[in-house]
Amino acid sequence: MVTPLDEEYEQLPTGVNTRITLLLLDLSTFRTRAQDLLDIPNTLLLFLTKLTTLHINIYPKDENATEIKYIHTSGGFQKRETITKTGRIKGRPIEERQDFFVIRKDVRNLPPHEARKNIHDATVVLAFPIDAKEEPIIEQQYAFAFLPLRLAGFTVC
Repeated sequence: MVTPLDEEYEQLPTGVNTRITLLLLDLSTFRTRAQDLLDIPNTLLLFLTKLTTLHINIYPKDENATEIKYIHTSGGFQKRETITKTGRIKGRPIEERQDFFVIRKDVRNLPPHEARKNIHDATVVLAFPIDAKEEPIIEQQYAFAFLPLRLAGFTVC
């Protein structure tokens, strides 16, 4: 669980709008929490509409740092979008790119619901991984509802 604390504001570097620093109360869980951050699905950025770049830096004691950068590139409301993952994991360079065919649909006049008070509109997003030839990649996909729920096992062909 992450509990926000009311802290003094820090001066952020140019181009950084938000920084979250996680400090562990129990240092024995460091490796588990670090792995949780490494396991974040790259598809997360497809569904967070205001976030286009995510940096994850992990600084273990007496080991090489892990620095990962996810970048979401989008060209419009309904088209191909790309997630690029670059950085270093324990000193080893990584560079991955995944393209998606993304469809967004605005839904209006939603019926009232306790879980979304005063929210009457939403955007439904479907994202399908595709290869360089724009052929679908058939594999299990995550289901997201504000945040990832679980690996749902949906395959689309």
